[in-house]
Amino acid sequence: MNLREPTKDNPIKMGKLTVETDGFIWKQRRYSFNDILHIYFLWEQGYAKFVGAPKKHKMKAGADMYIELELVNTKQNISTKSFTWFSHESGKQSDFYTGYIFLANKTFVNRYNHYVEEIKNKGYFTYLNIRFYKDGKFVTDKYENNIFNHRIYKKPFELYLESKDKPKGLWNKLKAKYTSIPTQCDQDVFYALMKQVYGISWK
Repeated sequence: MNLREPTKDNPIKMGKLTVETDGFIWKQRRYSFNDILHIYFLWEQGYAKFVGAPKKHKMKAGADMYIELELVNTKQNISTKSFTWFSHESGKQSDFYTGYIFLANKTFVNRYNHYVEEIKNKGYFTYLNIRFYKDGKFVTDKYENNIFNHRIYKKPFELYLESKDKPKGLWNKLKAKYTSIPTQCDQDVFYALMKQVYGISWK
C-alpha cells in the first residue's frame, strides 16, 4: 500500500478539504490538527458499467468515501465526500483515503487521550452514547450488558456482539441475538481501547 504524505507544494485534496503538513484548510480557513476531536470515516463500494467496452473492462469498482471532522469547542462539523476508483494495477490508494489515514495518524494521541481522560474521571468512556466500563459492562439508553458475555465479530464499520447466553423465550432470543455497534467514529481509537481496556483485538 503506497500512502503519500502531503507536502508544501503538493497537499492532499479530499473533496473540498485540503490537508497540508501542519494542518488543514476548509472554506479558506486554516485549522490545526489539534482542533479535531473526533473523525468519522465511511466508504461504500460501488461499481460502474461501461456499455460497449470489452467484456473484462465493462465493470469497474470504486467507492463512495465520506469523512466528517468534529471540532473542539464548536457545534459546526466539517464533512466532505468523494467517489473514488480503485486502482488494482498501481496498488495506490486514492488521495481521499490517504488523507484520512494521514489525519487519523496525526490526531490519534489527542483523540485517544480524550477517552482515556473520561475513564480516569468517570470509570468509563462514552462511544456513540454507549458507556463502556472498565469491568466490561456497557450501557445504552435501553439496556445494559457485559462485553465479555458476547462473541465479538469485526466488520468493516461495525462490531457484532453475539450473546453467549441461551435466553428463554422467542422474544428474548431475538432481542439477545446480537448487538451491533457502528464504528465509523474514531475507529482506530475505539479498537485500541478495546485492546487496552479489555484485551480484545483482531488480526
